[in-house]
Amino acid sequence: MLALNEFVFVKSLKGSDFQLSILIQISAVVLVFTIFFNEYLKKVRNKKKLLQIVAIITRLPLILLIFFPHTEAETIANSYYHWAFLVIFLIYFFAQPIIYPTINLFLKNIFSQDNFGKLYSISTSINKIVMMVVTFLYGLLLDYDHYSFIYVFPIIGVLGIVSVYLLSLIKYEDTEYLEVHLNIFESIKKSFKDMRNIIRNNVPYKHFEWAFMYYGFAFLGTVSIITIFYESELHLNYSSVAFYRNSYNIIAILTLPFFGRLLGKIDPRRFGVITFCSILLYLLCLLLTYYFPVHFELLGLKLYLFMLLFVIFHGIFAAT
Repeated sequence: MLALNEFVFVKSLKGSDFQLSILIQISAVVLVFTIFFNEYLKKVRNKKKLLQIVAIITRLPLILLIFFPHTEAETIANSYYHWAFLVIFLIYFFAQPIIYPTINLFLKNIFSQDNFGKLYSISTSINKIVMMVVTFLYGLLLDYDHYSFIYVFPIIGVLGIVSVYLLSLIKYEDTEYLEVHLNIFESIKKSFKDMRNIIRNNVPYKHFEWAFMYYGFAFLGTVSIITIFYESELHLNYSSVAFYRNSYNIIAILTLPFFGRLLGKIDPRRFGVITFCSILLYLLCLLLTYYFPVHFELLGLKLYLFMLLFVIFHGIFAAT
């Protein structure tokens, strides 16, 4: 559902470009707090209860979307709905630095080291397949009713709470009690020192992180523009956006085994060149779509020639 979130904000809610940039950056900004939450999680004994509480606090606000207007005129007339949307998803994304690491910890506890990689890859693949099917169906629903999200997201909120609750039932015993003598502030300080030492002493890692940081700037600077471009220049419907996003995920799944083997054979810095070149090429294809808007329509999908190349390079980027 979240794959179309930014496009919903632009096309249905008519949010401003500035507000869209905030929405896109929210999911990245909350990850800054990962180090703080990570140290806190190490000291929490009842992680199951923590998961359940976080799920309720961060998923329950999605129910408020049912009170959003169902007409374009009312949406435009009341800008506070845009800000309410941003606040709701800020709360939603704040769960990421807590829920995902904790669930991974639970899964590692029940799977053996030999089977973890295999089972994790299977579950991830199933997750991707379900996501693609749901995204496409959601796109069709939004084409039928641009404001259907006000009914869909409350349901997703309830299902999100239920899913996290079920995952919290996984049997888990915390057997590691490292550095219990340190308080939370001392633990955070030590983590920063450890990171600084790694960056100083591991030169290849430092080079990779610098490159990845610049990539982050580029990604956050372009993703909002791409979303606006879909709506204002290409005039895509929801089904077409869902098609493009699903297609690059399919390519990523198909090419992931190859790039996974390649990663273990070459220097990470050289591997990063593939990642960053694929970004350059998919942005170039997007630019060419503007100057050469050759397209055709098939089953309600608006397919641009250079957007198909965009999908290929975007898929390579996602796989690397």
